[in-house]
Amino acid sequence: MVNNYRPISVLSIFSQIFEIIIHEHISHHSKSKFNPCHHGFIKSKFISTHLVAYLDIITPLVHSQHQVEAICFDCSKVFNLVWHALLLHKLDDFGISPAYIALFHIYLINRLSHAHYRGTLSTPCEMLSSVRQGSVLGPLLFTFHK
Repeated sequence: MVNNYRPISVLSIFSQIFEIIIHEHISHHSKSKFNPCHHGFIKSKFISTHLVAYLDIITPLVHSQHQVEAICFDCSKVFNLVWHALLLHKLDDFGISPAYIALFHIYLINRLSHAHYRGTLSTPCEMLSSVRQGSVLGPLLFTFHK
């Protein structure tokens, strides 16, 4: 079914290089502001490092026979739930410069997307949420949204 697919941006080489440069500037500025417990899309932190941190917390509790509860959820489509206006507001709260916020506004707002399936293109529709799948900046922008 067509609705099982998410849009993936096909970016030019210039766009990819541009995103890498912007990513380096923004991530360097903001890495000290992220919660140290945050593991998603942070350099040198992975699901395995998150699992180790989690086990460090619950292992002593289990050994002392305390009750331990956890909630797990699937984030596989969470990129589609990033509301652009809120993301721009959170970038401002993080202290990102107005010039970068203006750049991200251009990057996110008034974007059209369409599906291509078996040689047929859908009618373009405006994307009010999501970050660009397949982009370098997508995961970083999602991290700010959290």
